[in-house]
Amino acid sequence: MKNHNLVPDVMEDGISSAKIYFQLGIYLTGFILLFSLDLFFGNLIGELNDQVENERSRLVIGEMIVLDLEQVESGFYQMATVTNSRGQERIRIQLQERVTELRHMLDVLEHGGTIERITEVNIESHESIHRIVEYQRPKNSSEYVMEVIDLLPKIIQIEKEGDKFIKLLRERDALSELDNSTAFLESIRGVKNYIRTLPQLFVRAMENANRLFFQSQKKLSKLEENISRQTRFYRVLQIGFSLIIILITLLMGYWILRHVQASNRNLQKLARDLEFQKFALDQFAIVSATDVTGKIIYANDQFCEISGYTHEELIGQTHRIVKSDEHDERFFRELWHTIASGQVWHGEIKNRSKEGREYWVSAVIVPLLDEKGKPFRYVSIRTDITHRKRMEDAITESNRFLQSLADTMGEGVYSLNKEGECTFVNPKALELLGYNKFEFLGEKIHDLIHHHDSQGSYVPSEDCPILQSVLKNKIYTTENELFFKKNGKSFPVSISAAPIYKDGIFDGHVAVFQDISMRKEAELALQKAKNQAEEANKAKSQFLANMSHEIRTPMNAIIGMSYLALQTDLSNTQFNFVSKIHRSAESLLGLISDILDFSKIEAGKLDIEEANFWLQDIIEDLAEILGHRLENNDVEVFFDIASNVPKTFIGDPTRLRQILVNLGTN
Repeated sequence: MKNHNLVPDVMEDGISSAKIYFQLGIYLTGFILLFSLDLFFGNLIGELNDQVENERSRLVIGEMIVLDLEQVESGFYQMATVTNSRGQERIRIQLQERVTELRHMLDVLEHGGTIERITEVNIESHESIHRIVEYQRPKNSSEYVMEVIDLLPKIIQIEKEGDKFIKLLRERDALSELDNSTAFLESIRGVKNYIRTLPQLFVRAMENANRLFFQSQKKLSKLEENISRQTRFYRVLQIGFSLIIILITLLMGYWILRHVQASNRNLQKLARDLEFQKFALDQFAIVSATDVTGKIIYANDQFCEISGYTHEELIGQTHRIVKSDEHDERFFRELWHTIASGQVWHGEIKNRSKEGREYWVSAVIVPLLDEKGKPFRYVSIRTDITHRKRMEDAITESNRFLQSLADTMGEGVYSLNKEGECTFVNPKALELLGYNKFEFLGEKIHDLIHHHDSQGSYVPSEDCPILQSVLKNKIYTTENELFFKKNGKSFPVSISAAPIYKDGIFDGHVAVFQDISMRKEAELALQKAKNQAEEANKAKSQFLANMSHEIRTPMNAIIGMSYLALQTDLSNTQFNFVSKIHRSAESLLGLISDILDFSKIEAGKLDIEEANFWLQDIIEDLAEILGHRLENNDVEVFFDIASNVPKTFIGDPTRLRQILVNLGTN
């Protein structure tokens, strides 16, 4: 037998390319980590420097506020010394510009922003310095807010005082042109008095500005010191992490190099293990391998045995050599599409051997992929399932027979799983219930057709008597259940249900039922007729009781009077006539009593007495009654009571006497 390898040869010498790539990946990862650390700590230090620059901007703004306040105060005094209105107006405009700039700077301190300031260095050459100060207020920070809040009203007050001061100066200048020296001197004194109040206003504003400037300067110094310390700390951390990463990278590289030789040994061992596994697989399964075009490059002995072909006949051929006519071209197109896309195919295939014998196999076709993810070989592992397929065909045929049998039954049949969902229903059941197959299968049957009992009470599914019975492994049979049709109408059913068990575990039940509406209607009609007959019989018994009562009264009188007549002196003829009347009356009275007893028995109202009595008394009464009736018939009656018979009994002596009399007279 030729040895055709199922798996490609394994590299026996050299370093695994995967481990080389892994080592390169470790070096690259270490470089990326070092670069990331440098970038991370650079960002941290940059953020600290940004905080310093922002604090310096705030310090510059504070310094500019102090200078502008000084210039505004100086401008007030300059206005007082200028005697012409044009000069005063020019100074007032400059003051207004300074006040506007002050308000803008306070707004920047409170909300953040940019301040542009052009400062003239040389008036003659018009040289100037253009300064731009950007400030970002820190988030969630309320520093200096109180100073800004206190300073802003003072700036507004200074602006108002400027307008007031310029008005005083204009009044002074207007009075200087008049001859009223007294009013002019008075206005000069008003200007001087007003000037004396200015320092107090500017002192309060300067206090706020100086505090703002001093706090900014103090915080800047503290921040610079803190940043210097944190920068050194970050640099130390950066160097430490860098050394750790470099050390780990070198150790990993050394570890990989140490394991290269061991990996090569493992590859050789793996190759041997694969050969052993292939050998074990060949003993159990039908194995073959093809190239990407479908040509067979390997076939084990199991394949040769079941197909009837030799290795030489199979190698170089495609699997069409064992193709049967069971599957169409679409089946094989889908198979090839699956494995060509790199996916594993599972399925069952019917093949034909060299001798023409057909057999079934359960197949798994596994594509082997190259480094680009493209298949370069297909391995097929199959097992013979011919016997199982024959059994399945037999079961299918049996199920078809059972289905036909259920479809032709005159009774409804359904089966449920353990969740109460319908898994089977025959046409007769659908006809009786008014559903179609798709509306019934898979539904909770109890909720559809058995949700109320014969009394009209709602029955939860867990309390269903059918389910309760089959859960106890009992067959449930009854004619007292109601089923409901799709239209909501109910009808009585005769049902028999039996449990279904799978591997000893309850798995549902099957039920057979039929509509017994006509039978129930016949039973109701029969019951109605019976009730009517009982009512008629009751009326008859009542009539007999009334009639016997009405007849017994005169009969008792006849018996009594005839008895009294017999006690008198009568001729023989008279005695004979009266005796016959007396006996006939007694016979008629007995007959009436019998009729009354029969009516009581039919009415169910005959009461039996329980009393102690002597049997001898009953026998003597019987002898006397029968003796009178038989004295003309030449018949003699004897009574013999056995010695072992008790003398007393418990019972109804009247009914016993009546029975014995009836027996004797008969």
